[in-house]
Amino acid sequence: QRGGEYSLGSSPIRERDAFVFFDESRCRGADMKLSPSAKAALTVGPRMCKDKLMQAAGRMRQLQYGQQLMFVVPYDLSLKVRVSCRLPEPTTEINVENLFCWVLDNTVEATARGLSEWAKQSLQFSTTGDPELRLLDENFKLQDLYGASIAETSVFEEILKVKDSFWRRCERLKVSLDKKALEEISETLDRTEQFGSDLVVVATGLDEECERELECERELEREMERQVPRQLPAAEADWDVKKILTVSSPTQLPVDAKVRHLHKAIGERLAGELASIRWDTVLLYATNNFLETVVTTEGCRVDDLSEYLRPTDAIVFYQASANKPPQALLLSEREADLLLGHLWSHNSPLLHVFFLNLAFIRDFTSFQSGPNSYSRTKDYGPAIVKSAGRHPTFQWGHYVPIAERYIVGASPDIRE
Repeated sequence: QRGGEYSLGSSPIRERDAFVFFDESRCRGADMKLSPSAKAALTVGPRMCKDKLMQAAGRMRQLQYGQQLMFVVPYDLSLKVRVSCRLPEPTTEINVENLFCWVLDNTVEATARGLSEWAKQSLQFSTTGDPELRLLDENFKLQDLYGASIAETSVFEEILKVKDSFWRRCERLKVSLDKKALEEISETLDRTEQFGSDLVVVATGLDEECERELECERELEREMERQVPRQLPAAEADWDVKKILTVSSPTQLPVDAKVRHLHKAIGERLAGELASIRWDTVLLYATNNFLETVVTTEGCRVDDLSEYLRPTDAIVFYQASANKPPQALLLSEREADLLLGHLWSHNSPLLHVFFLNLAFIRDFTSFQSGPNSYSRTKDYGPAIVKSAGRHPTFQWGHYVPIAERYIVGASPDIRE
């Protein structure tokens, strides 16, 4: 309470009554007399291997006699665990067995990398016993430095190629290897074949310096992770959603809806790549509830919504008239639910407007880049177009051309 610091031997608080933190360097060999009922949280890191996991868990000396262990896995690593264990559903809970399988996979990969490096160094040592071979060749040709292909291969096959390159170098310099060197090379190849025939690595064919250079470039290309500020969900304003069915254009909706053209809305509320797209090439509108997704923790407006965009799920299409091309209106999930209730209770089909739910259409249709590339696998009208699916006079063929003309007529950036 007074902020004092004590050494372990002079501390008035016993180890069993303290909160103990083991960093990575102290997860090996450190021994603390913890409470028999202590509970530990073990944080899992990228590419964690079996030895590191077991050493960290080993700080709990009495795991079988009352102490407990909880694993903390970040979200990005949980996705890798699911892929490694081939879990069928994203909602499937990850258990300890799944985590251990992922850790063992990492251990196998680390073993493969270590075996490959060991074999390369062993071959270099065995073939450079003669002083003439210890001088490295100077080669500054870009084709030779960076032209090698990148492919997956077994550790043994990779080492055979390395052995051949060292062998050709000896022949070029007219240097013969003695019996001891040949025995060392043979033993290295035998052990690599025994332990590395089924281990797969990515072989680049580059030397160590070029590999480090490319690794730095790959690090720079990786996406930078940013922590966006925590915000609160914005409360949606009520307005007469039923008016969507009676008007012929989104611009005719009530003022309470605050409908704006997407080109204008993005220019005012977003920054970055989306603002550079030519949204003015199509008549695409959005309600204020769709655009304003969050507010600050103090309830104020967020100036830039680039990090808080709403997924596009519900779209209302208006059929083209004599002087206007097709128009579209983006709705929030709440507005879509309210509109859906009015659609199901409508007594007659609506031929000038229809409601599209992308959550249904993703499984049944595909959009490709290029003109006339909207493809429909079969008649899914009643499941996708909610405006007239319940009426006997509904015909899918009437609604597809509206969406098709709208989507194909847009620029490639907007279609994407």
